[in-house]
Parts: sequence; C-alpha cells; structure tokens
Amino acid sequence: METRRQDTTSLARTLYNTTRPIKGLMPRPKPPKPRPTVGVVAARVQQEATTARVSTAPRI
Repeated sequence: METRRQDTTSLARTLYNTTRPIKGLMPRPKPPKPRPTVGVVAARVQQEATTARVSTAPRI
C-alpha cells in the first residue's frame, strides 16, 4: 500500500509541475497577432459568400 501512496503522490507532483509554467522554457508570451486589415476581412467575407452561393445553387 505504501508504494501505491507514493505513486499517487509522485503523480500529483508531476501533474502539478507540468501545469505550472516552467521557468526558462517559456521565455515570454508571444506578441499578439496583428489585427487583419479591413481589406483582408472584406475579401474573406466575399470569398465565404461566393462559396456559400455556389454550394447552395440548385443542381441542374
């Protein structure tokens, strides 16, 4: 029974250590992605609209 308790303790410690941020491994958070410009968003919306129109077109 002693070995089992030791097992769970080490498992809990491992879980705790993996959930904590490790110093040195993650130097700094990544900078936020640049916001997409209005033109990019408009182009994407237009692309989605055209694909939706094509997919919903009745088959002849």
